[in-house]
Amino acid sequence: MGREPVLDAGPEAGSVFGYSSQGFLFHGPNEVLVRTVRAGIYKTVNGGQHWVRSQRGLLNGRGMEPWIQGLCQARSAPQIAYAVTSQDGIARTEDFGETWGPLILPPDTNLAGCEVEPFNPEGVYVSTQGTGSYGTLFKSADGGRSFTRLGLQLISPSGVSVAPTGPKRIYVVEGFENGRLYVSSDGGLSFRSFQSPDYYPSKAYLHPAEESTLFLFAGFVQQWLFRSTDGGASFTRAVAVPLDRRRRVLYPGRRGPSVDT
Repeated sequence: MGREPVLDAGPEAGSVFGYSSQGFLFHGPNEVLVRTVRAGIYKTVNGGQHWVRSQRGLLNGRGMEPWIQGLCQARSAPQIAYAVTSQDGIARTEDFGETWGPLILPPDTNLAGCEVEPFNPEGVYVSTQGTGSYGTLFKSADGGRSFTRLGLQLISPSGVSVAPTGPKRIYVVEGFENGRLYVSSDGGLSFRSFQSPDYYPSKAYLHPAEESTLFLFAGFVQQWLFRSTDGGASFTRAVAVPLDRRRRVLYPGRRGPSVDT
């Protein structure tokens, strides 16, 4: 069965950005929540025909709207999502962006990305870029109300991913020029380090059923989608993504992601 034609569906306020977290959150066939580069969070309930800004309740301690750094969604309860900010902490929605709870500040406030455990909407991981020091990884077991620091120091983390097959397998990407991929099999207590297949890697995208299969965007002059079938120890090029294309969509698929540009 072929895919339906791809249409330009907005939002009109700016391009959608998901370098270190999920670019699109889906709830049912027609509800989509996105983070735009400068205009904040937008939502559609009719498959992209009309978009409205969706940041009700998202205010920092100075009464100002924060800069949204990324979004992540609970697979087991898709109406629950989290928004991380660059300096003001993390907030949670329980109605898919209609309203947001208060911003909570982890020990390090310069957040980079987030990811929710596959079977537990209260378990959320947050990567930080560090404030004048190394970045690190935190975990919350109570829906973002409190955090525990995990044993990983990074120069420039760009994304954290938790395997859909189990919450103990965690991938953290360090997205600087000679990036690295860190893999944990014990819930973040310890990590193995692997070299990125190319410059400037972004968030790892994990296969929904195959625990050791993952995909990674990386590259500078030419960007590629790389595939690993051994948990990140080695990669092969899967798809070339020209930099002059303005749109990039990653489809999960039963056999793993594919790219439309």
